[in-house]
Amino acid sequence: MKMAFSTKRLEAGLSNNESKIEKRILVISSEIGKLTSVKTVPWSEELPNIADFDVVIMDLVSLYFDVENNKIKLNNLRYPNKEAVSKLIEFDGELIVISYPATHLTQPVPERISGQPMPPMQPHGISSCISNSELLTMPTPRSPHNDLYWWSPIPIKNILEDGSSIPEIKDTPFHEYIEQGIKKWSYYLELRKPQEKFTPDYGDANCDYWREYNIEPIALNRYALIAASFSITVKAKPRYASGESDVHVISTSGPVVILPPPTEFTIEEAIRLILAKLYGVALESVEPEWLQNYKVPGENELEKEIRSLEQKIEEDKREVEQKKKQMKDLTKFKKLLTETGGTKTGEGVLEEIVWETLEELGATVKRPDEPGKSDGWFTDYKGRKAVLEIKGKRGRKSIATGDVRELENWVSDGLAKREEYKGIFFGNPFREDCPEERKEPFPPDVRGFAEKRHQCIVATVQLFEAFTRVKAGKMKPEEIFDKLMETNGVCELITD
Repeated sequence: MKMAFSTKRLEAGLSNNESKIEKRILVISSEIGKLTSVKTVPWSEELPNIADFDVVIMDLVSLYFDVENNKIKLNNLRYPNKEAVSKLIEFDGELIVISYPATHLTQPVPERISGQPMPPMQPHGISSCISNSELLTMPTPRSPHNDLYWWSPIPIKNILEDGSSIPEIKDTPFHEYIEQGIKKWSYYLELRKPQEKFTPDYGDANCDYWREYNIEPIALNRYALIAASFSITVKAKPRYASGESDVHVISTSGPVVILPPPTEFTIEEAIRLILAKLYGVALESVEPEWLQNYKVPGENELEKEIRSLEQKIEEDKREVEQKKKQMKDLTKFKKLLTETGGTKTGEGVLEEIVWETLEELGATVKRPDEPGKSDGWFTDYKGRKAVLEIKGKRGRKSIATGDVRELENWVSDGLAKREEYKGIFFGNPFREDCPEERKEPFPPDVRGFAEKRHQCIVATVQLFEAFTRVKAGKMKPEEIFDKLMETNGVCELITD
């Protein structure tokens, strides 16, 4: 059956990675060791999910010999399968296969139960819920048993025939591989069918669906495809339509490239050539452990200097973390300017920072045992005791008489227990405004109430200013406590 060939997609898809985009590359081969820049795995080990990679290079030559030499039991060879390859090429992933001049492996290859389908993808102009993987892996007549291409969703087969002439090598990224590495060939490639219809489980019942298998030649000998790139185009057409313009392309997969085994260099050299020429990968082998026993003059000295620098870096990191903690512990007192108080059921941030500020100034603070009561107590440097009420006002509101009235109850509770307390109210009104722009925090009625009840009322802005002066050595903590304990009404801790 004569078929039209094209190389446009191959040239676009495998363009020597001129953009230098770092791709995730997996090499499956028993003939290449571990590399630093790509993941390599032999056939005898458990293979990773190939769909997690952008490029997969698969060496069937080493697989064939591993099977032949009983290094691999075919009953255990269940991966990769058609579904895994379909997922790889679904979003333009690339599969490059170095094939083997045979039609089958020596033992049947068991089928693997398909995994979960991919998310649905809508075709242009046609209603559908079919995933690309489902479209690429619908059952085909052939069985994977005794088949070298059991993993392929494309019906490829080898036709065994010897030859040494390759008169036509296409201008593709694989030109150097064919020209330098292939002097004779033992098979050529053929599609079992150019296309096939199928009925998806999910889709438009009024549409016909089919897959077209595309061939883009890499090397030919008259009628024989020595190397080629294959892809799958899924198409659909409403059954009532008759023209070609009604055909909709749903998806076109990434390439599956089939290359003959090299005759002029080893499999490892072939893989290294592909990696270097197509993807610009600078290949270095992973250093074996025994290499550490060999030293270059000056290496030990440099290692000591590096360790010393690394140790200093760690010490600097610890010092930075310590300084950050000190900074956090210091700057937390700014919350006196911004935070609101708690609710009836528990304390808030403002209460905690007022307590910590008083403790930092030298007072002994007792926090409340239960919510709904006073906001704590403190004892100053002279042994004088105070009971607290702490409030921050949401929005732009001043302190109200109702805010300070509770303080009278806490003083009375203390007298009932034969404890004499000074009632002190800390308020943070207008907290959303800059302190310099805030209005009078305590209206006249609040001032009058506090004076009659011998309460001290103070804005947390004043407490913050006094605290910073103590830290700067410009004020003594005793001055603050004297003013708090001796003032009836509004306490001005800072007057200048």
